[in-house]
Amino acid sequence: MTDHLYQIYYSESSRQQLDPGFLPLDNRANPRPDWREYWPIRQFLLNTPLDEHARYGFFSPKFRAKTGLDAVDVTQFLAGSEAEVVLFSPFFDQSAFFRNVLLQSEQAHPGSAALFSAMLTELGLPRDPTTWVTHAGNTVFCNYFVATPAFWRTWLALCERLFAVLEADPAHVLNADTVHDRGRAPLKVFLVERLATVLLTSDAWRIRACNAESMALADPMFGPYRDVLYRLDALKLAYSVHADPQYLAGFRNLRSALVAQIQRSRLA
Repeated sequence: MTDHLYQIYYSESSRQQLDPGFLPLDNRANPRPDWREYWPIRQFLLNTPLDEHARYGFFSPKFRAKTGLDAVDVTQFLAGSEAEVVLFSPFFDQSAFFRNVLLQSEQAHPGSAALFSAMLTELGLPRDPTTWVTHAGNTVFCNYFVATPAFWRTWLALCERLFAVLEADPAHVLNADTVHDRGRAPLKVFLVERLATVLLTSDAWRIRACNAESMALADPMFGPYRDVLYRLDALKLAYSVHADPQYLAGFRNLRSALVAQIQRSRLA
C-alpha cells in the first residue's frame, strides 16, 4: 500500500523546518486560520483525486516535537501494514488517564464536554461523556493519523456537517475562543480533533496504533507512572471488548489510587 504523507506549513520559515521525508502542504495563504489544520486538509480532500489503494496523512509542523517521530519512523511503522487507519497520537497519558476524549477535553477546556456532546448528538453521533469509553487503540489527538480514502471521506463528511452548522451561526459558542497552550484557539478545532475518535468507535475499521516511548506526555507529572497508565488503558480496552463492568470498576479504582499517589508525592 502506498502512503502519501504531508506536512502543513504556514510560512517560508516554517517550510524550512519541515521534515524532508514528508510532502509539503502549502497553507501560506491561510484564509481561515480559525479552522487551524482542518482548513488545508479540507482543501486537499475536496480538490485532490485520491488513490483508492493508498493511505494519506496530514501532520502539523509540530509533529516531531509532539511525537518524537520523523518521516523514517512513520514510514517504517506503516510498512507492511494493511490497516485502514494508523494512529500516531501523542499524549498517551491523556488517552489512558481519562475515561474518554470528551472528559479529557473538559480538563483542558472547562465546559467543553457538554458542548461537544450536544453537538455530536446534533450530528447524529451521540456520545455521553459519563459512559463512553475510549483507549489508545482508537484515540486520535492533533489529527495525527494516516488513513485510506474511505475513512477520509467518512471523516470529511462528518466534519463538513459540523462546518455547515458553525458557518451558518457565527455566534455559536463553539466558534468562541478558549485557552490553548500560551494562546487561544476556537473550541471547534478541539472538537474536530476528536471526530476521528468518534468515528473509530462507531464502525469496524482496521486500526493500528503507534505508542512509541518517544511520544510526548501532555503532563510531566505522569512521567514516573507510565506503567500505571498502561494498566489503565488495558482495562479500558478490555471493557471495550468484553463490556464487563468489572474492567471499568478496575479502571476507576486504579485511577483513584494513581491520583492519591500523585497527591502524596507532591506533598512529600
